[in-house]
Amino acid sequence: MLTLLELLIGLALFYLLVAIVASYAVEFIASYFNLRAKGLERFIAQSFGEGVHIENAAWAKAFYQHPMIQSLFTPTTLTRSEGSSPSYISPATFSTALLDLLRSDAANVAAGQALQVKDIQQMLASGKLPDGLAGVLQSALSKGVYEIRTVQREIETWFDANMQRASGWYKRFTQLWLFVAALVLAAAFNLDSFYLGSRLMQAPELAKAFADTAQSINPGDSSKKLEDLETDVRLLLANNDQNLRARKLQLEGLAELEQRSLVIGLIAANQFNRVDAATARTLLEKSSVNPFTDFPQAFALLPKAETADCAAANTPELAAEKDFSRDIDTWQRVLTCKMADAKGDTEKTKAVEPEIERFFKALAANPSKTIDPKLGELGWKYLFSSKPADELKPLVDYLDQRIKSVDGLRNKLASLHAKLPKIRWICDVASEYDWKTKDFAAAFIGWLTTALLASLGAPFWFELIGRLVNLRGVGTKPALAGGKNVPK
Repeated sequence: MLTLLELLIGLALFYLLVAIVASYAVEFIASYFNLRAKGLERFIAQSFGEGVHIENAAWAKAFYQHPMIQSLFTPTTLTRSEGSSPSYISPATFSTALLDLLRSDAANVAAGQALQVKDIQQMLASGKLPDGLAGVLQSALSKGVYEIRTVQREIETWFDANMQRASGWYKRFTQLWLFVAALVLAAAFNLDSFYLGSRLMQAPELAKAFADTAQSINPGDSSKKLEDLETDVRLLLANNDQNLRARKLQLEGLAELEQRSLVIGLIAANQFNRVDAATARTLLEKSSVNPFTDFPQAFALLPKAETADCAAANTPELAAEKDFSRDIDTWQRVLTCKMADAKGDTEKTKAVEPEIERFFKALAANPSKTIDPKLGELGWKYLFSSKPADELKPLVDYLDQRIKSVDGLRNKLASLHAKLPKIRWICDVASEYDWKTKDFAAAFIGWLTTALLASLGAPFWFELIGRLVNLRGVGTKPALAGGKNVPK
């Protein structure tokens, strides 16, 4: 029974690691190609009732060309030829921009004149609105709405509900790509579930070694978190632990200015998207001596979309903390505009400073954009502390802890891998298979099984390991103080 349990724990560890690596690949691709923003574009076009292709959606295109939405576009940086659309739009910004579009398209409303409910009724009667947009406006008016502000609230509620659906769609989309990434990994490195299962069954000591490793990753007592394992794996994949080790050794004993430069390098290297890394390095270097000196010039170094409207970008609802964590690029634009407006005005500059701090905190520690969010957070604290020497020790201690954790994981996985000769780069083991016979079919089914099970996600396998480890510990004999086991 114990051997079977260790076999299951070993397989769960295998799928957990594949899921983490596949998730890392999907996150990298989604961040670099801004897939969340493109999905939002399609969803808005579909919500308006114009299909999913924004190129053929007149109202959706006009919506994205509105100055308030253009102000949220990501600046042109490095390899990107043009700014990319926002990955998040707040309901208030959405409703304001949409009502302004309706006002500009209404027949009897001049520029600068407020939109009225009767104007919306006339537009509905004319049939010029797309079905989806017409449907939500009709629904709002059918409730006996007499004020445009109430219509705006109805639009915000509708958009918020749609965003909930969009989030569900994006999760399903991500799971599909997680399966694809896991299948590519399985085929590339011969991650055959049946081969691993047979090896664990034939070698109980190997199954025990897998189970022991899994137990060290999740002892089942909530003392270890999945985020820590994910960070260790990311550092291994990015080979960033060598970078951390070198910089940690340099940090102590240097002058403060040199220490700041090293920390800035750590934060920039911690961004797994090179576009984000360039942004982080540019801004942080300009703040390395005094965080609030010459910030307008620092932000101005980053190219901006030509259609930016600073007045539109200066909207108060963007001050919500969730917007910082969801769309850092939006805040780059917002702060550029705010600081340009505050230039030469001491009071305005002081008012913007808390937002600058939150921007840097989000930039350095955003979990969807960084390899190690904790490292980014500690680095940010050091750079912006009035007493940086006090924040240096926690940073150095964390680096030391993280390096030891990564080294430990590397050694354990290397030991297990050494006992699995067929789990290698496919070109290195292909000669051992007869690909014209059933060998290929069996291997492909093994890869497919790995991808399907890994697509359940790392949280599922991490939690399952904890439960199986607890079952494994039920039969363990408790040790006495003298080291002898209590007889059952």
